[in-house]
Amino acid sequence: MTVEEVYMAILASLTLGIFIPLVGNRLLDSSAGRLSILAPSLAALALSIAVLARCFDEAVSLWNGRLVVDGFASLLLTVLLFVGASLMAGSLFFAKSLPAPYSYFSITYITVLSAALLVSVSSVSVFFASWILLSVASYVIAGLEKNRAAADAALKYAILGGISTVFLILWIGTASYFGGDVLLGRASSTSSTAALLGIGGILLMIAVGFKVGVFPFHWWLPDVYTQVNGTLVSVLTGVVKIAAFAAFIRILTYSVADIGSPETLIIVVALLSALTMTFGNIAALTTRNIQRILAFSSIAHVGYLLLGVVALLSALSMGQGDRALASYAIAAMTVHLLAYALSKPGTFLFAGSMRTVLLEDVRGAYKRDGLASIAAAILLLSLLGVPPTAGFWGKLYLFQAALPVSPELVLLAIINSGISSFYYIRIVREMFSEPEKAEASASESAGAAAEARASLVVFSVLTVVLGLGILSAIVVSMTFYMP
Repeated sequence: MTVEEVYMAILASLTLGIFIPLVGNRLLDSSAGRLSILAPSLAALALSIAVLARCFDEAVSLWNGRLVVDGFASLLLTVLLFVGASLMAGSLFFAKSLPAPYSYFSITYITVLSAALLVSVSSVSVFFASWILLSVASYVIAGLEKNRAAADAALKYAILGGISTVFLILWIGTASYFGGDVLLGRASSTSSTAALLGIGGILLMIAVGFKVGVFPFHWWLPDVYTQVNGTLVSVLTGVVKIAAFAAFIRILTYSVADIGSPETLIIVVALLSALTMTFGNIAALTTRNIQRILAFSSIAHVGYLLLGVVALLSALSMGQGDRALASYAIAAMTVHLLAYALSKPGTFLFAGSMRTVLLEDVRGAYKRDGLASIAAAILLLSLLGVPPTAGFWGKLYLFQAALPVSPELVLLAIINSGISSFYYIRIVREMFSEPEKAEASASESAGAAAEARASLVVFSVLTVVLGLGILSAIVVSMTFYMP
């Protein structure tokens, strides 16, 4: 089979997954039924490994250049499918509590399907279609619970998401008018259009900033991540954010040549990086709500990722372009995205499955569920960047990539990492503290469901195994096609 045939088989498997949960209303009541829900995601995951083996060190163009499958795309595709399958497996018990449990799995499949397209996108039209599909699915996921708080959060998410789409359409107007639909291999713009395309790049940054939570476009994120159940949030932070940022990396790389001299865009991104990481970490210190802490932590991590964007833009604007630095910046962002994809969804899954709200609620969690608590602690340490976890390599590579172009920004990022240790360690300390006597008897049965516990263990084991140096060695040698 060709790469295109395997890729189409992956999309077909995910499409099939959308409809399987809707054929019956008793699938969650039997092992065979639960397996049938997960089967399409497992099949797609197996096929993605075949694509990864074929395309890790080469690039294949599909659909007349509208998709590019290279090491970057195939690696992130495999990770997204793994995270999606793991989260669906970990939420089998939780889904029974939803008013429409089978709709949850269908919407999750739609989310993963659109994410699979976004990581390979090199076309304005495919990007826009996938973005809209991903956005609508994420709004539905946020509003699946039938309660006022979740509904308000989902409405706020949808309204602000609609505003971000306006900026995206404005970018599409400039990108497609001056360069056509396919971004790959376009001729560089003239000086008369470079300024307009530079403005288009800023519009794209704003649109993506709304989606991933860049300050000051983060308004929706703390409320949604706090008021929606952590199990549902794990899909938003583990699939939606990774896919959106991956698409941003590829489109930005292909568009920089059109912009000409992107100094203004570099300054804007550097400023947003500094503000985002600083705001996220300081805000996380001011709350005792577990999911709100994790929400602000997510904002801070976007600030770290923007370090890689600064390095990438700087590398591509150097004369003919410093491809070595550009490739290293992309590899650094990929390592951090992979570490984040394993760690952040797991922490929200833990919060949702343990039914914790405040720091006091997580106190003595090891007494209720020791295995889940240990796994969650490992994931929190990975987010902090403690070796030997995957998160350590993500931050290290990002700092190294940005150091030659902005040492001041790297110093600020290191200071922010130190600030983040206060709230990460505070959560871990509470988890392994002795519970109050009244709490101990009231929470004996408040452990995580078996499915959620298994997913947490898998995430934590992979975080440590990949943190032994395997992840960095793999990613540094991957391909990212640059015209």
